[in-house]
Amino acid sequence: MKKKYKLHNKRRFIIAICIILSVIISTTLLVTRRPEGKADEIYKEIIIHPGDTLWDIAIEHFDGSYDVRKVIYDIKKLNDMSSSELSVGQIVKLPNK
Repeated sequence: MKKKYKLHNKRRFIIAICIILSVIISTTLLVTRRPEGKADEIYKEIIIHPGDTLWDIAIEHFDGSYDVRKVIYDIKKLNDMSSSELSVGQIVKLPNK
């Protein structure tokens, strides 16, 4: 035999559903919200010339307080590059440090 449930207080049921929905919606909004700093991040664009390498670009455009390997990693990540190969005329974004 199936157990039948009877709704005794319709108002309390509706309030409970509203509270549950508001908690789910607010949690979803908090989790999916972008970090505020990422939207405002500005980068510099350079054009690749013959003989340019990521190593040379990192040394030229960033002072000695940054690890060159980390700068190269950041450049590759910002430009969605899978390798360090550059083409003449390619536009590369440099992170704003």
